[in-house]
Amino acid sequence: MGLMQKEVAERIGVSREHYIDFEMGNVDYYPKEIVDRLATLYHIPVDDLLDDYNRFQYKGQGELLRECREKMGLKKKTFARLLHVHPNTYRDWEADKKRMFKITWNKYFRDIVDL
Repeated sequence: MGLMQKEVAERIGVSREHYIDFEMGNVDYYPKEIVDRLATLYHIPVDDLLDDYNRFQYKGQGELLRECREKMGLKKKTFARLLHVHPNTYRDWEADKKRMFKITWNKYFRDIVDL
């Protein structure tokens, strides 16, 4: 496509520096709207831009967590205790009120959530 980093950054609505951080992998989380703009700009599937953690966020953290928990036949509080996470924190993750950090996702969910 031949665009400079500055041009891509302008088209997707971020600073050049932030776009460089995306390119270099220095950012853990890629907001859905930015990923959608990049995929549209480059005419590629969104999935091609995402690692597993960002795919988890893009597809809906809360829904994926609920599905995982229900497959195990557990209540929220029980599942939270199993993970050694405060029940309120887990509740907020499942309700999409708080975004789970990548380090937490890697520790607890990377190998058990179906993407």
